[in-house]
Amino acid sequence: MSSQADSQESSQFEELVQTRLPLSKVKRIAKIDPSIHMINAEAIKLMAKGTETFVSLLAKAAFTQAVLDKRKTIQTKDINSVIKQSPVFQLLQGALEDWPEPEKVEKSRTTPEGEEGGDTVEDTVEGEETAEDTETEENETEEEIEEDEEEDEVSDQTSHTSR
Repeated sequence: MSSQADSQESSQFEELVQTRLPLSKVKRIAKIDPSIHMINAEAIKLMAKGTETFVSLLAKAAFTQAVLDKRKTIQTKDINSVIKQSPVFQLLQGALEDWPEPEKVEKSRTTPEGEEGGDTVEDTVEGEETAEDTETEENETEEEIEEDEEEDEVSDQTSHTSR
């Protein structure tokens, strides 16, 4: 009976912490801190979910600010305004001071071969990920997490035997 309850609890946890952020990237960012050597997979998922929730709240607040300014597009000034106005986002105070100016996106009415008359619009900025890139990355992240966990287990076993 307890294994059934554990299984149900585990599936509820998985549903609760589903995230769109790549877990391998979250783990890599967390490991930037030199005091962190190993991170539990559940902890990674919780950090990713917390980050996703925080960013979602910031985006919603910034969008509300843009709408108040009679715009549909969020701009850096909307995010700055929200950071200044809301105590929830005070930890981000000054984070956008060195933010680069937005690049102008070039729109082209030519076909990829350079022939005129096409309706192709080039609107991806260099370095910007496409949906295909994100999907490929998501598939790779699960494999990377498993590999990282196996490496951590081996490292942990090695450190215990050397003591």
